Amino acid sequence: MAGNATPANQPINEEILKELVIDSEDLGFKTLYEPKDGRISVDIIAVHGLGEHPDKAWTYCSEQTNHKDVNWLKDTDMLPAELPKARIMTFGYNSTWYGPEAVRQRLSNIAKEMLTDLMYERKDCQDRPIVFVGHCLGGLVMQKVSMFAVSPQTQIDFDPVHQAYILAKTIDDDYPGIGKSVTGMVFIGTPHRGAGGALSPRGRISQAIAAKGLLIEESILETLEEGNETLVDVVKEYTRLINLKSSSIEVYCFFEMKQTVVGKIVGDRMIRETIVDEDSGTLFGHRSAGLVLDHYNLNKYKSSKDLHYIRVSRQIVSMVEGSKTTLEFRSIDKERIEGKEDKLLGLYGHDISRWILDNKKFTQWRDDARSNLLWIKGDPGKGKTMLLCGIIEELGKASADPKTLAYFFCQATNANNNNATAVLRCLIYSLVVRQPTLISYVREKYDQDQKFLEGVNALPALARIFTNILKDEALKGGAYLIIDALDECTTQLPDLLKFIVGALRTCPHIKWIVSSRNWPSIEKELDTAHTTQNSRARPIKLSLELNKTSVSKAVTKYIKTKVAELARQYGYSKSVRVAVQDYLKLNANGTFLWVALVCRELDGVSSLRAREKVAEFPSGLNELYKRMMDQICHSKNDKLCRDILAITSLMRRPIELEELAAFINSSNDQSTNISTPDDVFGNDKALREAIGLCGSFLTIQKRTILFVHQSAKDYLMEHSNDKIFPGTGGRAKTQQLIVLRSINAMRKILQKDIYDTHDLGCSVETVKCPEPDPLAPIRYACVHWVDHLDEIEINRDDHLSEIKSNHDRVDLRNGGTVDTFLKEHLLHWLEALSLMRSISDGVFAMNKLAGLLETWDTDSGNCLQTFGSYGGFISPVALSNDKSQIVLGFHDGTVKIRDLRSSGYSLPTLNSDNSVASIAVSNDGLRIVLGMWNGNVDIWDTNSSNDLLTLGNHSCHVAEVAFSNNGLWGDLITPVTFSNDWLRVAEPGVGGGTMVIRYINGRHLRSFPGSSDDPVCSAAFSNDGLWIASGLQSGKINTWDVNSGDCLQIFRGHSHRVTSVAVSNDKSKIASGAILLDSTPPATALQQLQEYRYGLSTNREWVTWQDANLVVP
Repeated sequence: MAGNATPANQPINEEILKELVIDSEDLGFKTLYEPKDGRISVDIIAVHGLGEHPDKAWTYCSEQTNHKDVNWLKDTDMLPAELPKARIMTFGYNSTWYGPEAVRQRLSNIAKEMLTDLMYERKDCQDRPIVFVGHCLGGLVMQKVSMFAVSPQTQIDFDPVHQAYILAKTIDDDYPGIGKSVTGMVFIGTPHRGAGGALSPRGRISQAIAAKGLLIEESILETLEEGNETLVDVVKEYTRLINLKSSSIEVYCFFEMKQTVVGKIVGDRMIRETIVDEDSGTLFGHRSAGLVLDHYNLNKYKSSKDLHYIRVSRQIVSMVEGSKTTLEFRSIDKERIEGKEDKLLGLYGHDISRWILDNKKFTQWRDDARSNLLWIKGDPGKGKTMLLCGIIEELGKASADPKTLAYFFCQATNANNNNATAVLRCLIYSLVVRQPTLISYVREKYDQDQKFLEGVNALPALARIFTNILKDEALKGGAYLIIDALDECTTQLPDLLKFIVGALRTCPHIKWIVSSRNWPSIEKELDTAHTTQNSRARPIKLSLELNKTSVSKAVTKYIKTKVAELARQYGYSKSVRVAVQDYLKLNANGTFLWVALVCRELDGVSSLRAREKVAEFPSGLNELYKRMMDQICHSKNDKLCRDILAITSLMRRPIELEELAAFINSSNDQSTNISTPDDVFGNDKALREAIGLCGSFLTIQKRTILFVHQSAKDYLMEHSNDKIFPGTGGRAKTQQLIVLRSINAMRKILQKDIYDTHDLGCSVETVKCPEPDPLAPIRYACVHWVDHLDEIEINRDDHLSEIKSNHDRVDLRNGGTVDTFLKEHLLHWLEALSLMRSISDGVFAMNKLAGLLETWDTDSGNCLQTFGSYGGFISPVALSNDKSQIVLGFHDGTVKIRDLRSSGYSLPTLNSDNSVASIAVSNDGLRIVLGMWNGNVDIWDTNSSNDLLTLGNHSCHVAEVAFSNNGLWGDLITPVTFSNDWLRVAEPGVGGGTMVIRYINGRHLRSFPGSSDDPVCSAAFSNDGLWIASGLQSGKINTWDVNSGDCLQIFRGHSHRVTSVAVSNDKSKIASGAILLDSTPPATALQQLQEYRYGLSTNREWVTWQDANLVVP
């Protein structure tokens, strides 16, 4: 009977009405789970759907009385178990749409309330990643939140370059730390294209409810109707944002595969309907899957074994695991775009660069499938960057063209933008943003090595990733890759050119545009792309000098625009405007930069003086730079300006205003040759004025000091070297000055626990930077002071280049500047580098310091000997323990031993068959270990020059060898360890399963049993050599009696292979990779750090791991 009744005749389900009573305590954010130690790595935020109670929306309620209700977001066996470092929150809003408690709601109101509350919840963790999970209407709320979390300016139809910049920035003013932190979004039953008709304002259910005299709030139901204008606009704008935004937000959609008993609201369980079908529940271009559940149960799961839960949680976990990578890549692109804001946004691009779009060579490149490289070349200031901005804008508008667009602007003065690694990294990021499926290539490498973007191996790794990406099906329609200013790629340019040439040959469907100055070396390399077998790869060359007419017309347009701005601002009369305009046209010589610099000098000049002032500027860039330099030299602030120009020209990256203050210290410091007024030091306004006095060589963007153009820095270094670096060794003295200034500033600021965390063992990810940041003035100094020390040109006649001072010098002697600083502040410096996420820079710095030592008398600081021309490249070098011998390795396999006590060689030359990569000398000086580029380790007797033993066939070159008490060797090579008395060596047997010990003369001593299925990964002798510890692939550690061969103990605790082990001198502790510290006996874990990259100090008092943390056990 019930099934035959009409909905209007059915009773309203009173139980459902009771569930829809939502009071104020149910609203807003609730934390369901967070780690007990407070170390949170990610925020997971769940937003419920329409007609659901916030506290019950995610809970599975069993119909059986003996079964408990399960909320998978807080059940300790479910999501918290999979993501123990996550904070899991829900956001509740009143979603009651019918009955006496019905509330009128709008998507925008819910989203704004959520953003406001979320901003408060995250006030102390704005950089923490966010993963959203939304059910039904909650998914649309998430979309609206994403739209509000970027600048309102993005709603205007800006050109794609401007749009990309704004989208990358996000709105930090109104909702700080939200838009930029969202890395993943899971949509569960979200009606992107509307919901089923039964629940619509005119549907059967709504009519039945109205017939009972109950209130229905139709506004939100209307929004969910198919084709609703608000819904269409929200989804369209959201899709545009996630596809264009420099964010790489990962999106996954789940849709229902069972019909829902919608009639239960009115007591008729026969009315069934698919509320959100597959078409409505998915987003084009993003991954999706169906769940065999109805709409109401789509977000409720029985247990951790529930297949539906497994599929949903798998996507959430994947997003969380990738969130760190996403934020790292996003910050790289954001910094890159912001660093080029003047180039990207301060140009008058499209109108002025329009001519190139009609140029025959450009159209040939664009339309001819056989042409895949366009090289735009021209002298400095000719508008190459402006042209590329216009091209990027045009290609971005071509919606009918399926090709993906990615671009990069090189910048010589910025170490983050002047190398091939940065170019490939950002191009990869841009492609991944536009084609999210390509992230798999990055994730695969990242999962293997989270630091693959750092160090010397970064470029080869990125090149392999990029090549695979270019060959992926996602780019089968082609791609446009644009690189501006190849000549400003000051590091790895040959490698970058070789990569481009290789890509032209192997990926002909990819079209490239590059720009640079007229450098023959670039032309020669690009021409190699053309081969007989690949005629299509011949580059199309567009010379701006050969297109003078087009360039001149564009410059004229630019002049009119700039002069019109000046005329409006300073009230030029028509005659003044024409006079200024005519002078600029006559003298510009087709150079945009010249016009920009002159107009900058005219800014601030009244209409009465404009005509006279403009006539003072000579034609030509170099002539203009010369005039600017002459004016500086004849000004009353010439010393200050020349010192600022000297310092900024030697910086390895653009520095901030507060960093500059550390290098132009007050005049009462006698260790400097800079005389700076006291009121300039530490005074932000005065510093800006000082930069303004430096002509138009420098400019300030936000707080960053930049050269106005690379040609400005080139002019200073090539034509004004004697003015900014006066006197003999002027440049070296400035380098020394930078080192001294850096050390002095660091000594004043660095201290233990500088961020006042009161927890020196905490993860750097949990540390909040105080305001103001005490490290801000010395960030550059901390990272780069050793680089400047390395670049000092030492005067061999004086043994050391000295600052003209009676109390300080840059040297490495005992008690000298560097030695004193390291003794006082080494750990403080390392702590600062850790807080700046730059601990690896400290490692490189220490290696550089070691390389600077040469052979110095530690008391006087004098250079004792210089070994002259060997006619080959020397690398590496090692010194004997008693300092009597120095061992020099050559790439031809020759090893020469020099007696430091005499002028001749003390021993015969050692001749190896392969290039030497590393050297170590035993404590007694009787043996030398050579790490070879072919993977072998050779052990030599220094008396007889005999090769005693070869430990061979390592998987790669042996980058480092060493003698140490515990014999620990890095996991780069096959595990090999020596006893402390140097009589025995242990290494894996055939297949890697057994451990073999033999005497150094090769005679077999002992073999320990093992399995090839569980090979030995590391080993270490005890200090007395009586037992040995071996780390296995399975994570176990065995200790063995060397003499009897008995297994003494087995340690368990690692879930991964033990990459290295070390034994304390008293045999009471074993340190093993990951790191696990075990006491012996009994075998109890003392401390475990869940990372693999670590270093142990020689006194075993502190540990560093994962490139960011210092721990004192």
